[in-house]
Amino acid sequence: RAVMYHAEREEIYHAWQQSEHHLNQAMQTIDQMAAVSDDEEPARPSPALLRAKQFYERLAQTDGPPLRTALAYCRLGKIQERLGDQQAAHASYQEAIARWEKLSEDWPDRPDYRSQLQEGRQRLQSLASHAPP
Repeated sequence: RAVMYHAEREEIYHAWQQSEHHLNQAMQTIDQMAAVSDDEEPARPSPALLRAKQFYERLAQTDGPPLRTALAYCRLGKIQERLGDQQAAHASYQEAIARWEKLSEDWPDRPDYRSQLQEGRQRLQSLASHAPP
């Protein structure tokens, strides 16, 4: 019985890892599709950018792993900033920062978490410096 339980557990873990890998690939593809094109007008965002925004809004609202949620809020903030929605971008960056802070505390041996935290703080500061008076 214990052997079956261990085998099932390993199978579930492997399936979860594959699912996370596929989701990360999808996120990279979405980011590439929503990238700024040279002919994009600021007043007319591409449909891909709007779909990417919807994707990250849904992903941020799911009860997923903390890393995935922090990434979703960060990417959502970047998209909102590109769309000119500074207030929403500010809120998304703040949420991402809070999540990166928690991850950095829980995993102090992960310098990439601290790096993401720093990037989030810089984006928030840049957003505030470009805000109208």
